[in-house]
Parts: sequence; structure tokens; C-alpha cells
Amino acid sequence: MYKHQTSEIHKHYFDNLVSNIKVQASVYFTGDICGTHDFEQDDRESHIHLIKDGNVRVTNNLGKEIPIEEPSLVFLPRPFAHQLIVNDHSNATVICGTIKLGIGGKNPITTSLPDLIIVKLTELNGIEKYIDLIFLESILNKNGNQAVQNRLCEILIIKVLSYCSQYPLTSKGVFSGLNEPRIAKALHAIHSDPAEPWTVERLAYESNLSRAHFSNLFHQIVGNTPLEYLTIWRLLMAQKFLCQGVTLERIASEVGYSSASALTRAFSKHLGISPTQWLKLTAENSL
Repeated sequence: MYKHQTSEIHKHYFDNLVSNIKVQASVYFTGDICGTHDFEQDDRESHIHLIKDGNVRVTNNLGKEIPIEEPSLVFLPRPFAHQLIVNDHSNATVICGTIKLGIGGKNPITTSLPDLIIVKLTELNGIEKYIDLIFLESILNKNGNQAVQNRLCEILIIKVLSYCSQYPLTSKGVFSGLNEPRIAKALHAIHSDPAEPWTVERLAYESNLSRAHFSNLFHQIVGNTPLEYLTIWRLLMAQKFLCQGVTLERIASEVGYSSASALTRAFSKHLGISPTQWLKLTAENSL
């Protein structure tokens, strides 16, 4: 029973984290490939490749070729140039898409993951039906129903993120934190209510730890101090609200700053530009 309860709590914490970081996908190919396919680096988007059938090699960011010999999902949380190489005289059946986590760039999820993740499809429970539906949409319509394919691909990404949260692939980051029950409580408190005037003492109380023990453990597992992480999360939420057209005054109250000017100072200190400049740059980059 305790193990079941712990699993449900972890799922709740994971759902709360992912619900605050938008997952976007765009499927641009479904079908058979052969030969070598190059994917250039993009500053805002990365890639997901689902290898349904065939033998494929994928290059990592160091140019090393990694063989994929059974159905697998290849997930790149952050952009980097890579290749898919199909063995000579054969084909591979794949789904390829671009992905964006949040507004692009770094966030607690992307920094918790390695550059390249390869997960066997047999380890992702229930994923087959979404794969079949993507191929079906592509077959039923000449160009496929793009919106449906994209939403299905986003489900694939959430599935693989859930896998990564249960089996952390790096020693530090928010996913590692969610797997330490005491630190998970503090992270969930921050994610759920960034506007709350959190202090290290209050977060330590949430974790049922002494201030010193909590601070050391949090930094060791997450990679930031508790207040550094709180600031990162608050500014990430501020970016999300900016993209939604919310006023600076309202954003400040939503994410824990006393005024629009206090938010602007924190934003400029940590991101190097003001909220207004950041929003303008983001809009220009999306064109």
C-alpha cells in the first residue's frame, strides 16, 4: 500500500510540474527512410524520432554512432545537430517531429536530462496505440491530419518524460528531486504556489528536515540552492504569462514579486534583458 501511495504522490508531483511547462510537437514525417539523414541544430526546437521498425544508428553531439536494433524512441530534450543512419540496402519505419518544451531553451526539465535519450518502446507502457494512430492519420489523409498527429506526438513526449522522471538519467535536476520524497515536497510546494513568500526555513519545514540538512540535500540533488530554484521557477512562470499577454503588475503578484518593478529587476538580473525586451525578442524569433 505504501509503495502504491508513493507512486501516486510522485505521479501527482510530475503532473503538476509538466502542466506548467508546455509541451509542443510538430510531426513532419511518417514512413520509411533509407540512407543518411542530417538534422541541423536549431536554437529553439529539438527533435523526437520514433523508430518503429528497422536498424538505425543515431549520432550524438560528439559524433559517436549509437546503434538502435529494436523499436525505440529517440528523444533530444535540447537542440543539437545529429544524424539518423539506416543500414545499407534496408529501410526503417519512423516518425520524426520537432519539439519544444516550454518556450524553448533551458528550463528545469531540459536541464534535468542528458542530450540524447533512447528508450525502448517496450519500456513505455501503452504507447503503441498512439504510434498506430499517428500512422493511421498519415494514411487516411494525403498530408495527414497535422493537428491530430501533433497532439499524439505530444502524448509520446509526456510518456517519455514520465519515464525519465521515474528513472532519472542524470544525478542532478528536478527529476532527481522528485525521486527524493523529502525534496519532492519542497519542489511541489514551489511549483504549486510560486507567489507564496517561501523561505529556506519554510521549505525545510515542508520537507520535515532541519534548515541545514535541507539546504545541503536540495543543492546536492537538484543542483541549485532552494532560493535559486525558486527564482528560476518564478521567472519561468513569468515568461509563460508574458507570452499569454498578462500585464507585468498581474504577473508580479502571480509569481511572488511585490511590484512590476521588482519583477523587472529580478528578470533583468537573471536573464540579462527586461521582460518587455524578452517578449519582443521571443515574438521576433517565432516569426
